[in-house]
Parts: sequence; C-alpha cells; structure tokens
Amino acid sequence: MTLSDLLALAWRQRLVALGCLILTGVAMATMLAPVEAWNARVSVVLLVPPGSPGNPLASTTSSLISTTGVVARVVDGPDDLPQTVSSDLNLASTDPEPGWSLRQPSVGGQWDSSYEEPRLEVKAWGHTRDEASLQMDTALAAISGSLRSLQDARGVSQSERIRVSLSPAQPVFTIQSGSRIRSVAGTGLAGVLATVAAIVGAGRLDERRRARAEAPDVDRVAEHELAASDS
Repeated sequence: MTLSDLLALAWRQRLVALGCLILTGVAMATMLAPVEAWNARVSVVLLVPPGSPGNPLASTTSSLISTTGVVARVVDGPDDLPQTVSSDLNLASTDPEPGWSLRQPSVGGQWDSSYEEPRLEVKAWGHTRDEASLQMDTALAAISGSLRSLQDARGVSQSERIRVSLSPAQPVFTIQSGSRIRSVAGTGLAGVLATVAAIVGAGRLDERRRARAEAPDVDRVAEHELAASDS
C-alpha cells in the first residue's frame, strides 16, 4: 500500500482516523504533565549493647550479623524478589507502586552470599516527599518491631538490647524524573501506528461488508442467465 492509497483510505475512514488522532493527542498531553518520584534511602546499623554477653542475639559480631539477616528475612518475608545486581538502583526504577524494601548487603559473588556487616540497606519511594517519608517510616518501624519481637521471645532485658543507628542520621531524599520529550515522542509514534492499523482494519471490514452485500446480486444474475439458457 502506497502513501497515496493510505491517505485515500484515511479520508474514507475519516471518522475512525479522527477518533484515533484525538485519543493520541490526549495521551500526548497527559505525557506533558511532570512526573516525579521521590526516593529515600538510609542504612540501619545494628550495634552490640554494653551488656551483650546476656544477649544471645548479639554476643559476638557473627551472631549480630546473623541476627541482622533474620530481621531482614522476617520483615521482607521468605518469598521476597531476587536482589538487583546494583544496590545503587533506585526503588522507583524497579517497583511500579510506592513502597519500601530492605536488604542485608552481601560481599559475595553472583552465586554465593557473604555477609560481613550487621547492616540493612533501606529504600523507599513515593510520588511526593511526604509519601516517600511515610514509606521510610513504615520500613524503619517494621525493622524495630521485628528486632523487638526477636529479643522479647528470648527474654532479653532492656539494658542488654541491641541498639540501632542510622547512617546517615537522617534518610537521604532524591528526586527522579523521566524525559517528557521522549515520553511524548513515544506516545505520538505509538498513536500514529495505532491509527494506521485502525484505518486499515476498518477499510478491510468495509470491503467484507460490501462483498457480502453484493453476493446475493451475483447469485440472482447467475440464476437469470441459467434460466435464459434453458428457455
């Protein structure tokens, strides 16, 4: 099909073409609106308490690291998604919905895990700073609650409880935004291709309808010719 054929078909199916172009224009206008994601991140470090010999969860550095892993597992669940290759990847780039995540950093290779620090990396994101801050507060509260439950179950006294420190002292917030120009261009291209497909489809549908409408006339002509030949 040449360009002139397509333009002629678009004129015959102008209502379909106009509807598709209007929808494309609306979609492109939507892409012009600024879209931002607020990312927050902080490290939660578990510290040995002064009376650590009475706390089986933190009697040694190794046990404290293991406790950190238990907390991460309890909070994140046993069926959490595989960790990304890069810990620098923002949560908004991997999760379509606002939320939070945490993990215990591993210094191992691709096929094995090795943990050397009692530290959890916590990430959160939201459409606004307040939403991201709320998600981060929820994550930190979940960590504190899990750690408290573990120590309550072992009867650890308050003076021997594991301490928690944030690094840095406050979560760091950054803004992430996409390219509106690329979004508009991509939406426009997709809209043009969809419009062409709709026009071609509508044209073929009309051809089928005309063919079905003309079929009885062809049959009547054939019957008339057959009757004339018999006479």
